[in-house]
Amino acid sequence: MQVSRERFVDNVEHYVDLYMAAMKYDSRLRASRIAAWEHDATLTGFVAFEAVDPAFPQSPIGICYGHNADEASWWHREIARGVMFRKPTALDAPRLLQTYFEVCEIHVKDSAQSHGIGRRLLRRLLSATNAPFALLSTPEVPGESNRAFSLYRSPEFGFQDLLRSFYFYGDYRPFAVLFAQLDTGAPGDPAARTTADTGPATRTRSTTEPDREVNSWRGAEPARHGATGDTPAAGNH
Repeated sequence: MQVSRERFVDNVEHYVDLYMAAMKYDSRLRASRIAAWEHDATLTGFVAFEAVDPAFPQSPIGICYGHNADEASWWHREIARGVMFRKPTALDAPRLLQTYFEVCEIHVKDSAQSHGIGRRLLRRLLSATNAPFALLSTPEVPGESNRAFSLYRSPEFGFQDLLRSFYFYGDYRPFAVLFAQLDTGAPGDPAARTTADTGPATRTRSTTEPDREVNSWRGAEPARHGATGDTPAAGNH
């Protein structure tokens, strides 16, 4: 169900706990993540959805949220840096960077995986914005062989490449930055998609990566997540 800003802030500790458990992050990140999520709830275009077990309505099993492009954010500046240096030419990148909706976080509790919860959350989230593009980042995995990539690449959503093997400042891992064009056709309409900075798109299953339904990260932002490179944000993720 959709979550108001007030409910989001009131329940942010539950949502961050779900995120921390799903991503197996150091508990020392909890306070900074709570503050960051509370800040995101103040931004223009903020919208959030949660999934709950009716038997335990106070304990969410899934959470997603996003907001309109925030040009003052570290994440936006990092993406803009990547676009400036790589200069993708297959789309109007400057327009995208001014008008996108950021899919910040989308996480599903381990015990609730494989029931389509992530897909429903993402569907509701994208249907709630009037922005012409959606943008997210997620860590690269060999052959795109995890459920997050499968979800984003599915015909329903059709996320395409903006940047591949992109390194956020302070994070040692390569990320894929993906976008979906939402202003012409339905989210799954292939005619509404273009490809920018292309990379591998095979679908062979990895034997080493966790088979998570969906998780989106933003990379390790030193100003919000500490100075080490192994403290990633979720969403964009």
